Amino acid sequence: MPKYCLDHFLQRNCLAFLTENNVLSVHQSGFRNNHSTETAVIHVVDHILQHMDKQQVTGAVFVDLKKAFDLVDHECLFYKLEHYGIRGQTMSWFRNYLTNRTQRVNYANELSPSRVLNYGVPQGSVLGPLLFVLHINDLPKCLLSCSISMYADDTIIYFSGSDTNEII
Repeated sequence: MPKYCLDHFLQRNCLAFLTENNVLSVHQSGFRNNHSTETAVIHVVDHILQHMDKQQVTGAVFVDLKKAFDLVDHECLFYKLEHYGIRGQTMSWFRNYLTNRTQRVNYANELSPSRVLNYGVPQGSVLGPLLFVLHINDLPKCLLSCSISMYADDTIIYFSGSDTNEII
């Protein structure tokens, strides 16, 4: 089976497994059926409008990580995949897929030595976005007093209160 077929097969099946087992955060609109960038924005706008009706203001932080897919720690991701129930041959495949990846740079016709990558998921791949989403899937659990809306690597963290001091 060609590699691209296996990538698509694993992506579809992993997504089906994650959906069936309610693994993906309800705050994540990326890679969920009947969700889109619009869904993520609608959650935030609804929150703001509800709180405006209560005479409250809302503060928000828009997070767009630069090179987000390059920040994924492989060992952390493997731990999370296992925690979410991905084990056996599927887990072995993911380890094989990400482990011992190398990179080198060509500058002024000089090729650098290859370096092993311990971070990052392949950009432009079918699996990269899903693996990134799983890597940040537990982010909403870290927020105690504010709300969050995510679409893949784009995140809005927001809080409403009676005045700006309360928000700060």
